[in-house]
Amino acid sequence: MLGTVFIRSYSSTSLKNSNTDKNFISTLKPWWITGFVDAEGSFSMSILKSKTSAIGYSIEPCLIITLHVRDLNLLKAIQEYFKVGSVSVVGKDARYRVRSRTDLKVIIDHF
Repeated sequence: MLGTVFIRSYSSTSLKNSNTDKNFISTLKPWWITGFVDAEGSFSMSILKSKTSAIGYSIEPCLIITLHVRDLNLLKAIQEYFKVGSVSVVGKDARYRVRSRTDLKVIIDHF
């Protein structure tokens, strides 16, 4: 419930200039991010064909959070908090992804 109120009070329509973005980023608390990722994010492992791997496959870990594009600034704020990963828009979805094993260490250390 607390997370829902927080997201609505800082929707993308209320984040229009860089000063507001900076204030928003500074209000993200570690405990809030932990709960938000638990609710909206997922950790996964993908097995992909690879020409460079000795066995022909590679394992790719990933953290992904997918929200409606209207919440794009929230994902950008989470990316700014962690200082790793990327944010992209695909259709009506905004996605925050962390794929690099080095970058995932930052995420894992947080949890």
